[in-house]
Amino acid sequence: MGPSGTMRPLSWLLVLLSLIALAVLLPMSPPLVGIAILGGWILLIWVAISFICGKFDYVVLVWVAVFPYCYYFFSYPAERAIFTVDRAFIGLLAIELFFMSRRIGATPLTRDVRISACFWGLFLLVCFGSLAGHHVFDVLGSYRLLMDGMLMPALLGLYAVRLFPITRNLSKLHGCVCVLMLGIAVVCGSELVMGKDLLPWPGAIETWVYNYDVKIPRVNGPFEQPGILSVVAILAFFLIIYLWRLMPRRISPWQSLLHKVGAVASFTMALLPLNRGLVFALVPIALIDTCSRSRLVSRRIWAAIFGTILLFALAAKLLYPRIYDDRVASPDNVYQRLAQDRETIRVVRDHPFSGLGLICTTMLPPGSHDTSRNGRASSR
Repeated sequence: MGPSGTMRPLSWLLVLLSLIALAVLLPMSPPLVGIAILGGWILLIWVAISFICGKFDYVVLVWVAVFPYCYYFFSYPAERAIFTVDRAFIGLLAIELFFMSRRIGATPLTRDVRISACFWGLFLLVCFGSLAGHHVFDVLGSYRLLMDGMLMPALLGLYAVRLFPITRNLSKLHGCVCVLMLGIAVVCGSELVMGKDLLPWPGAIETWVYNYDVKIPRVNGPFEQPGILSVVAILAFFLIIYLWRLMPRRISPWQSLLHKVGAVASFTMALLPLNRGLVFALVPIALIDTCSRSRLVSRRIWAAIFGTILLFALAAKLLYPRIYDDRVASPDNVYQRLAQDRETIRVVRDHPFSGLGLICTTMLPPGSHDTSRNGRASSR
């Protein structure tokens, strides 16, 4: 849908005004900064044109391929960021939902989706209520968690259900997710080889698995924590396979190669942070998928997945027996998890309505973010 008669002159006016600002900033900037400003201006013009022309789905596809890097490179200020690309993107999504749902035939929400949205909204209200009475700077990270981690994905899901043209963008979405995981694999591989966090977040703590024999970094890629990398990667793995099943059978060889490389990269990135919880979570998922009538992953692939995990465990036992004892055989980790769960239950019991996990981050004692000998955060 093209721009209306009113929006067309307005769009040209915005372009001309941006050119004036560009002409003022470029002569005053160093060469590299000027190139960055020019690239950002071109990107903003493209986003504005896509938004006005009703083709915002192209912007969504690009965002899917690069979203982990936006928060790191384009946040201001660097610590306790107020402006982020993700927040600007979600703001555009909200505007798109408000205007485009009236102009085109948006997909109506089913009863189950509306009920789920009501419960989710109630949960968000309770979470915001749990922060009441605390100084805003003490719980600023919790507010960021609510906005970026809970409210924004709900708006993104609403846009995907109502307005995103999935039929014509199926292969493009599949390719963007594969490109996303390939980029993350490059970052994680570089971190593993160089032994340091290449994209450190403000206040983030590097975690390691090590003993007297070897020292292995728990890579996190462009994310804040290794656990986030595992969750994003395993969800991308299942999404890649699901989209592949929905795509038409006439697929070019390069698409098939991209699918295989993206699936392998996503599953490898899920296991690379050495997250044992992911392995335990895969067991019930595999059982449910294997026993279902319409399987997402074939039994042969599931057998290959667990065979690979077992092979790596045996290799670790032979090559690095102390790490194997610490990460697999030692019962100390189980006791630590039980102690953490006991403290969490105590906080929820003492604050049944104002706790709910968010207040726990404000009640941790001083020094609780120090790392133990093996590099794990002792309070987590």
